[in-house]
This record gives sequence, C-alpha cells and structure tokens, in this order.
Amino acid sequence: MERWINAEELMFRVEYRHFGGDEGPAIQVFALRDGRNQELLRFDCFRLNPHYHLDPSGTDEVTPMVGKAKDDPVNWTLEQLRTNLPGMLLQARGSEASRIAAQINLTEPLRDLSDAVKDSFSDSL
Repeated sequence: MERWINAEELMFRVEYRHFGGDEGPAIQVFALRDGRNQELLRFDCFRLNPHYHLDPSGTDEVTPMVGKAKDDPVNWTLEQLRTNLPGMLLQARGSEASRIAAQINLTEPLRDLSDAVKDSFSDSL
C-alpha cells in the first residue's frame, strides 16, 4: 500500500517494495518540472542493498548507502530530507523544487512521512 504526503508544491510517496530478492520502504520525492509532476528523488531503504536515486525519471544516478546510512537507511533518509532536501533536489536537477523546499515548512509533512514509513513495515506483512 502506498501513501502520499503533500508539502505544498512537493509530494512524498511511501511504499514498501520488494525488488530482486531485497525489500524495504521506498521514499519518493515528486515536484513539478517541465510542467509535469516528476519523481526527482527516490530512497530505497532496502534491507540488503539500500541506495538512493537522483533524478530517477531522467538520468537516474544511483548511489549506494554506506556506513551509518547502510546500517539504518530509514533514519538516514529522514535526516537527509530534514537537513539536506534542497541540496539533494538541486543535485537531481530540480532547481525550482530546491528553491521551494528551502522556503516551505516541512516539519509536519516530514512527521507524516516518518509515520507513513513506520506504517509501511506493517503493510508489508
């Protein structure tokens, strides 16, 4: 089951994914780009090989999570969204989304996102 969280002009989606023998919550960030709602970031917080995607709808740069990020990919991802979302959106070629993320209050949407991630584990059973 997926859950969508609105944050003004940004949207987050959470779903528990099974992929290639791995599994875990996936957190996606969407924003308008070129007049369309596009996925700019995806964090696959998988059990075995957690990683994230910059611009999955375009160049799809995949980066493995290492160190603390690999040990606890969910909390690392939530921390990145709290502290570095504008920078990550800029890396994902989302300059307008980056500007928006820097200006809006993400406290409540990120709290809802954290709850949705926790719920995704029970949805996977």
